[in-house]
Amino acid sequence: MSSSSVLTKERLSELLGEFKKGEDPVVRTFRIVNFGPGELELDINVDFFGLKEFLCHIVKVSEDLICATYDGNEEYIEIQNGLENTIKTFMDSLVQKRDDYLMNEVGTPTPGTGKGNSQKIFDLDDDDMVDDFEEDGEMQDQLTCHVNDAKTYFDTKFVSLISQIYNVRLNVIVDDMTTEMKKEYGINSQNNWFTMSINFAPDYLTHDTSPRVQYKPELAHLRSGFAEQMEHVLTKYIDFRWEQLKFDKTTRFGAADLKLAQWSSKTTQKEKKEIISKFLKEKKIHTAKALALYYTNVIPEAAEELLRECGYIQQNLYTYDKALVSGHEPKTNFILEMLTYLVLRVQSCNHFCCGCDDSIECHDLLPVSQENRPVICTKFKCQFEYIELGVCNSIPIVICPSSIHTDILENGDVVDIMVSMAYSAATSGRKELIFDPFPEYLIKGSTKNFNSVVQALDRLPSIAEMKNHCENESELRKFLHPEAYEILRWLLSCKRCAIVKMPEKKRIQEMQTQYQYIMMMDNPEKAATFSQNRKKYGSYWAFHGSAIENFHSILRNGLVNASNTKLMTTGAAYGPGVYMARESATSFGYSRMGTSWAKSQFGNVSNLRCVMICEVNKAPGVPTTASPYYVVPQAEHITTRFFCFYPKSDTNVNVIADNIKCLKDFVE
Repeated sequence: MSSSSVLTKERLSELLGEFKKGEDPVVRTFRIVNFGPGELELDINVDFFGLKEFLCHIVKVSEDLICATYDGNEEYIEIQNGLENTIKTFMDSLVQKRDDYLMNEVGTPTPGTGKGNSQKIFDLDDDDMVDDFEEDGEMQDQLTCHVNDAKTYFDTKFVSLISQIYNVRLNVIVDDMTTEMKKEYGINSQNNWFTMSINFAPDYLTHDTSPRVQYKPELAHLRSGFAEQMEHVLTKYIDFRWEQLKFDKTTRFGAADLKLAQWSSKTTQKEKKEIISKFLKEKKIHTAKALALYYTNVIPEAAEELLRECGYIQQNLYTYDKALVSGHEPKTNFILEMLTYLVLRVQSCNHFCCGCDDSIECHDLLPVSQENRPVICTKFKCQFEYIELGVCNSIPIVICPSSIHTDILENGDVVDIMVSMAYSAATSGRKELIFDPFPEYLIKGSTKNFNSVVQALDRLPSIAEMKNHCENESELRKFLHPEAYEILRWLLSCKRCAIVKMPEKKRIQEMQTQYQYIMMMDNPEKAATFSQNRKKYGSYWAFHGSAIENFHSILRNGLVNASNTKLMTTGAAYGPGVYMARESATSFGYSRMGTSWAKSQFGNVSNLRCVMICEVNKAPGVPTTASPYYVVPQAEHITTRFFCFYPKSDTNVNVIADNIKCLKDFVE
């Protein structure tokens, strides 16, 4: 039957919007791709209680027929009683499919407990279910009460519960993030909410294992760097608090002696005051959030100030006290704690490592252009996951140590080589050109004070000496001369690339040195373009050697085409471009030695030589034959993968790059 009524685009948007309402909407987002006379195309992101998410694509194929493609199905639907009614009927069928899916996965809830008969989610036998019936009912009531209490203090849209599977979803708005932060994190300005899913066990807070955290993006196929960081933030917090709760139960001391405010590795007192001050100035916090802060002990002193500012609502105490657990359990509302913690952490997420969630104490040293970007610290695990596993590689990342003393302990040889390179650049006859970047605090007017740089570097003790004073940052700061400490902080924080030492088993044997590092220097856009060109045109491997004095800039700014510029040192006899070599021996000829840091652990660092292994894509205009060099005119067709250095001048390594079989394993 053909449609006789007319459906407008506005009415269609209202109709789909109805299915976005409620605590557990079946529609997360939708987009009207095409709408006009005889035309209809929709993309709907469907959510089955967070258990499954998929894209539903609807298109009108004729006057009497629409086609819906979703979750591996293709369904043709006859248009009956108008297009509006047909779409509504189809959406109602999705709601029914969602409910059926939940029952199939979880089972029908048993009255009074919320526990399903199915064993797909929790592997319990019948005896366990009978024995735990009453206890689990209490736990279910406790979880429900905590969720309802969190709704009272915040709002119903901030938290929801799927009781059949003990799943809590926290919905947090990112309005407190600056516009610049949202841009760097790739957050759509039209979508300011994100959802965290926490799967508890049936026994809730008494379970031995902490609950599993999963980010629930609005698009089933989307997993952003921001999503990954929020997972890490909440996972680390929950794991820490879970240990506290277990300790409380064991000792019966209660939660009072283990307040979250005492977790100094998370948020300093100064940062706490700044956060609260910001809340007060911007009037973005109300009494409910103040009470949440007060009761969760996140920032108890500041919470009292907020209560005075906002006004105290006595009746809310009754709701909270009802949610407290009596007897042997600690008196804590875990749901309220998690939600409060996320609200506080979102606005300052770029001050913490995306990987381990440690505070970045050197954040103040980042250039203005990078201060709003996400950060990865210099711990081996965090950098390895970023370089090798692609963690958070969808957003532009800044590399910065969580603290100087941890960087020295974890990456002593990298710190040594960075100091040596900086010293060589600062004492070079070409220092005005090649010492880039330069510490801004040592620039007066337009004059760069190179003498102060060299003097500060000379004041640095050896890495071995510094390691003996790295119990904490305060101890290291007291041990070092103030000038030495400041230059070291700047050197290890400013425009640093991701570089991590390769484990012995992964080293490239042909390069004959233990000092091998895998690198990541490209931003996401360049990396994506390079990957696309590799798939389309292929790639090859090549070497690049340069004087040690140049690597202070190369490791921060990347390779550049220096031909016919003041940076050029060896001429451009074979044309302008970045010169690469097929054979390592050729590049070693360009890795000239120079004056360097006298206290280096590598001994006579005047003999230090460096070479990089790069991947070059075969895009149009890129040479594929070395005659005798590869002269690549555009640096964006090159990506640096490995960095090797050699403390001894008598290095004799001669290998053809494309003959090193293990190289492709690192990028595939």
